[in-house]
Formats: sequence, structure tokens, C-alpha cells
Amino acid sequence: MNLVVIIAGLLALVSLIGIPVSICAFIYYKIKTKGMSQNENADYEILHKKQLTSMKAIGIFVLCFSLSYMVVISGSKKTTNENLDREIAALSTEDRAMFDDIYKLDVLKSEDEISRKETALYYLEINKENIDKMNNLDEESKKFVEDRYRVYAKYTNEIFARDNALKDLQQRYDDQAEYEEWIAWQKNEEKKRVTAEELRLKAEEAERNKYSEVRVWDLYNDLKNNPARANNLYTGKYVKIIGGKVMNIESNGKVIQVGVDVGDKNFSLPHSFINCFPESKEAKSAIYNLNINKTTVVYGKITDVGEIAGYYVDVDRFE
Repeated sequence: MNLVVIIAGLLALVSLIGIPVSICAFIYYKIKTKGMSQNENADYEILHKKQLTSMKAIGIFVLCFSLSYMVVISGSKKTTNENLDREIAALSTEDRAMFDDIYKLDVLKSEDEISRKETALYYLEINKENIDKMNNLDEESKKFVEDRYRVYAKYTNEIFARDNALKDLQQRYDDQAEYEEWIAWQKNEEKKRVTAEELRLKAEEAERNKYSEVRVWDLYNDLKNNPARANNLYTGKYVKIIGGKVMNIESNGKVIQVGVDVGDKNFSLPHSFINCFPESKEAKSAIYNLNINKTTVVYGKITDVGEIAGYYVDVDRFE
């Protein structure tokens, strides 16, 4: 039978080549005879016969292809069926009994014999794998599968019921994995948030520690007693100046003078001896909230000290 199938296959291949060749020949002779008259041209009869021969060849090749194709398909199905029978015969007694149960299922009765055997063998492997999976489950998972199995078994056969129950278990595992992944993500985000908060607090603490607190009277006395020492002590230092009053605000907002109330007429320095130059955006915005003769706290860097003009401060912020 295999030899017949091989011969039929070769014949089908030859027919596939012969059909287009014959069609081309027919068209060629059809064009050549166009406009010819049987009585006027001696070649007309020869060309017309070749045209008819091409038509016959087309028909023969089509017929040969159809017949050989049917033989090939039939032989292929028979070979497939024989291979399936050998595979079924090689099954163990237990597997054969399981195969027979699957083969008899109503859901497979509408299929042809080959498809029915192939499907039954497929579900046999699936069922064996599912049984192995169930045997390896822990008690909790096994109980879950058995509960789901009883639900499915009410409206389907045991093979599909077992398969669906195990799929539910797998979905449960997937959902649990997604949940655990989400929890891990939440913890990681919380860790990031806490870390960011810790960094912010540390930055604020570092910012606070950056400024050395000094009273405005100490600045005044140091400058009054020894300008050189005051210059050496304070120039380049970041300070938090407390106890000072706003004495003057220039209309352009570029300089704010801070100092002390002059109760003693013998002051040797101007009472507004701290010249503040707002540098940061925060300090520039704070200018509009300051009031003359009101106290303020100045944060900034002393850039210069003069015995007459006093202190020059690049201000980071006012409070």
C-alpha cells in the first residue's frame, strides 16, 4: 500500500507540473490560430489539432491529479490509523482500560475514527499527568482539588473534572504568587517612602546644623571691641542670627538692614549694622512679609565684615 501511495504522490506531482504547461500550450496555439482561415492557411489544421490535444492534456492531468490525491489521502489516513492502532496496542493494561473509557465518551462520538483515537490518546496523557500531579500534592492542595473535582463532576466526566480542578488549583497558585508579588512591591514602596523621609529629615537636620546660632548683640559687641577679630571669627561662616530687628528695607528689595534698638546714645556703630542680601528664592519671597521694627531671624552666610558698615550676609531665608 505504501508503494501505491508513493506512485500516486509522484503522479500528483507530475500532474501539477503538466496542468500549467498544458494550459500555456493551449493559450499559445489559440493565439497562433487566431485570424487564420482553414481554407487559406495550410498550418491551421496542424495548429488546431495541437490546440485540441492541449485541451485533452489539461483534462487528463486534472483527472490524474484528483485520483492520485484521493489515493494519497486515503493511504495517508490508513497509515495514520495503523500507527494509532500500534500505539494503542502497546498501552499497558491499566492505560488501555483508561483509553477505552475516554474513547467511549459522548463528546468524542461525533469525530471520525482517526480523530477520535488521536483525541483519546491525547486525553489519556493529560489524565495520567493529572493523576501524577494529584499524587504529589500536599494535603491542603489535594483537598482543594477534590472539592473542585466534586463540583465539576456533577456536569462533566471525571477526566475533564479532574483537569478543570487542577487548572483551578494552578490559577489559585498564580493568584497567590501575584498577591505575594504585590505585597513585596508594597513593602518595597513603603521602604522607599521611609528611606525618602529619613533622607529628608537628615537633610533638614543637616540644614539646621549648618548654621551656628549667634545673638545680634554678640555680633555687635565683637565688631565694636575688635573688628579684625570679628572679621576672622565670622567671615565665611553660616549663621543663624537671632534677636535682631528689621531697621530698613530698600524699595528694590536688594538690601535689608537688621540691627538693634539704640537705647544707649553712646553707640559707636550704626544701629543697623547687618546688611542682608537675599540670595535664595525663599529669602526673596520672604521680603514682602517683613516689617520695619519687627524682629526677625536671619539664616545665611557672612561674606564680609567692615568696621564701619558692619556685617554683609548672603541670606538663605528669613523667619
